[in-house]
Amino acid sequence: MLFSLGLVALVHLCYFLCADVVIVNELQKMSLKMDEQAAEQAAGLQAVKEEVRSTKAPKKVTLSSMTATTATRIVEASNLSRVEMDEPAASLVADCNVPADADCSIDWNDYHDEPAATPAVRDKLERLLRAGGVLIGRGGYKVVDVHNDMLFNSLPFGAAGDLVLSGKTDIIVVPYKSSAGGYGRQLRLVYDLKTTEAFATSAPIQVGQQLAASRISQHPVMTVFSDQSTGARVTVIKGKAFEETPKPVSLQCAGYMMCEFLKSASSDATYTLEAISEEDRGAAASLIVGAHMVKDAAPPVSDMLLRELELADDIVDPIVRASERYRALHSHMPWEFATPIPDKVSSMYG
Repeated sequence: MLFSLGLVALVHLCYFLCADVVIVNELQKMSLKMDEQAAEQAAGLQAVKEEVRSTKAPKKVTLSSMTATTATRIVEASNLSRVEMDEPAASLVADCNVPADADCSIDWNDYHDEPAATPAVRDKLERLLRAGGVLIGRGGYKVVDVHNDMLFNSLPFGAAGDLVLSGKTDIIVVPYKSSAGGYGRQLRLVYDLKTTEAFATSAPIQVGQQLAASRISQHPVMTVFSDQSTGARVTVIKGKAFEETPKPVSLQCAGYMMCEFLKSASSDATYTLEAISEEDRGAAASLIVGAHMVKDAAPPVSDMLLRELELADDIVDPIVRASERYRALHSHMPWEFATPIPDKVSSMYG
């Protein structure tokens, strides 16, 4: 009897031992499969990172260091052609209410540099626009001194975003109801002050500034560079043409051109290129096409941002890694606030 019970117990023990062996084998197989899957995922992620590393780093350019060669490269990358702008008839300028050059100019002996002169020029520009029939104030525009602000921050150009542009300007005209955080999105006029010496060689900078303004604004933009003494240059993008005055025009002529541009523009602080009436689209068709040309030729924010965030993931030091993530987000988001942070980015970094 005892022998039979022992035999039965031994059989059960062997059964359970065999079952345990089977379970262990299955667990080992599952673990091996998970390891293989993890290895494949790691290899895939590594391949992505290697591709990111192998991608040619974008060339970073500041507006102040813009050369003629780089300016031409950005224009071509935006699929635009540079053409000479037609100046308004002398009779129209003579008959307008825009102040004469003597009333618009400043004496550089009174100022030691451009930032020192900017507040006075802002005031003169506002008076000029009022005199030319532009509504300044509620329902119209405001003239803002932004020479301390980085208005153009890490803007990619070219299909691959291989050229990144940053820089400042001095004075902007935006809708009266625009908030400080939304100035870039609602630019109408960009006005840059140069000393007479700097003005003579600033044409490439103006090209970059015109493209940068058109890149971030939801409204077509006019850009004016001036030494507030000898004359001014005017640029605007119409259709596939980057239009620029072939030589400096008088301050009064530039003033007339600015006033006519602003009077035909929208002072709506919520303006977008997509949400405009057919009537407005027809009246400003070439300007709208020009604004789209610059935007469509550049990569979306997610491409540039994810590239930098993926590189930041490789940094071992957690403090440095977090700092690089913040820097990437901060450098790209300000100029693309019309687009929410991509889901992939928000899920990765909260």
